[in-house]
Amino acid sequence: MTTAVDVMTDLLDAQVRSIHGDLEDATEEMIHWHAHENANTIAVTIWHFSRIADMVANVILSDKEPSQQFWFTDGYAEKYDYNPLGKGIREWGILTGFTPEEMHEIPEISKEDTLAYFDKAFESVKTHIEGMNDEAFDAPISGAGGDRSAYYWTRLIVVDATRHMGEIQALKTMWQHTFAPDTE
Repeated sequence: MTTAVDVMTDLLDAQVRSIHGDLEDATEEMIHWHAHENANTIAVTIWHFSRIADMVANVILSDKEPSQQFWFTDGYAEKYDYNPLGKGIREWGILTGFTPEEMHEIPEISKEDTLAYFDKAFESVKTHIEGMNDEAFDAPISGAGGDRSAYYWTRLIVVDATRHMGEIQALKTMWQHTFAPDTE
């Protein structure tokens, strides 16, 4: 019998495959291109849902301090000289609620680091939920989770990443038509 945990881990895996497929032929220039001065880039979009997964895995599901997120412990904050905490919704630094100026403060993160951060954050969420039965998965988590369940937070990651997949495809297509038009 398929459980809610089975479905969510499958969806997390599907998103990882999709993002890797989307970026397979993407150049650094493409993933950092702004279609409009206040539009997210592909890299910023992936960073956004990686930040959500990082926050969920390390703050909500593990009850750690925000400074214990992979963005900090794996050295990205130092490498890119960027601390997103204190910005946006709940001051979580996940891009949601950022002003255009705050969005432009996000550094250009390399394709390699974008994928490594994304992979680690999504894998960590998956690892956290894999050992849960449906009852534990649906039980409220107190603290930073605001008494929402692991199911709620995992669904939030899956839904947010899924809706941004179309944005990434659109940006890739726009970039290709702008900078590499077909020459028939």
